[in-house]
Amino acid sequence: MMNLYQRNKFKIRATTSNPRQGLLVATFLILVVIGADVFMDGAIRSRIRPMLVPVASFGRSAVAAVAGQDFWSSRQALLNENESLRERIEKMEAQNAGFEALRDDYEALQKMMAVTDEEGEKGLIAPIASSFRASPYGTFIIGAGFTKGVREGDIVLSEGGFVLGAVSEVNAKSSLVRMVFAPGQKTEVVSGSTGFTISGRGGGNASAEVPREAALAEGAPVRASIYEGRPIGIIGNIESASSSAYAEIHVVFPINLNTVRYVYIVPGNE
Repeated sequence: MMNLYQRNKFKIRATTSNPRQGLLVATFLILVVIGADVFMDGAIRSRIRPMLVPVASFGRSAVAAVAGQDFWSSRQALLNENESLRERIEKMEAQNAGFEALRDDYEALQKMMAVTDEEGEKGLIAPIASSFRASPYGTFIIGAGFTKGVREGDIVLSEGGFVLGAVSEVNAKSSLVRMVFAPGQKTEVVSGSTGFTISGRGGGNASAEVPREAALAEGAPVRASIYEGRPIGIIGNIESASSSAYAEIHVVFPINLNTVRYVYIVPGNE
């Protein structure tokens, strides 16, 4: 019985000491190899290196492949995110442009409401349907016709109550307006106590010759009896020479035509 216990105890000790012995043996072998390599002037390393290069190369390739996959995955994610952001920005810009247009329309209509307060409820508001520069003849189109009660000769007003022109042609849903300042158009006007005839030059401009001593002031309103005494513009500047008995005056439309979006139409002279 004692012998069996001693044998088992010996086995346990032997099993426990084996790892330590293995470590010592491995350490000894490594030291022997290193010593031999030093003694042989690196001959062992030169033989082992070719076997290690493929292993190292494979490791680098594996790392590069994984890193490359991550790079392309990250790059595609960034591209997708950029595209999504671009679409959102374009959508927001379109919405903002729509809001700006609505605000401009609202402000323009508010200005026209001031004209209706002065003129009463006898007219109607209509939108501009063409560019003022689209025709070289000093005409433009409004979005209202005889179905809305528009007639030839009706007076077309801008904000501030200034006369843009008169309706010259009427269709069902649109009308053609000839401007006061159409090239070559003559209009009898008065400013202060001085009456004179202006000649249109287009683009909201006209000119006239008046006696040099005429009492006229820059910025003074210019009115036309043909439009029931309403203002058609203001005096821009006055040019005169001491050698001439006459002065040239320039009459201008005081509002930028490119900003006019709506007009107010009132009945003309019966």
